[in-house]
Amino acid sequence: MPKGKSKHEYTGEVKEKIIKDMRENGLSYRETMRKYGIPGKVTVQKWERIYLESGSVGLYEERRGRAVGGKKGRTPKLEAKVEND
Repeated sequence: MPKGKSKHEYTGEVKEKIIKDMRENGLSYRETMRKYGIPGKVTVQKWERIYLESGSVGLYEERRGRAVGGKKGRTPKLEAKVEND
C-alpha cells in the first residue's frame, strides 16, 4: 500500500450514523471503534469534533490535503461548555 494512503474510507453518511449511535447510546470512543471496526479512536474523536462544530453537514466534506483559498491553520477549538455536553 502506498505511503499516506488509507485502506479505510468512510462516507459522510456512515460517519454520521456512527457518531449519532455513539452519542445516543453513550458509547466511549473505544467502544465505538470496536463496534464499527475503526482502526483508531482518534478517527472517531475527529469525527465527533467535526460534528459538534459543523453539524452533520461537516462530515460530508472532504478534509484531506492542503487548504484551499488561503485558509491556514487549525479550526478554532470549541468552547469548554460545548465539549462537556
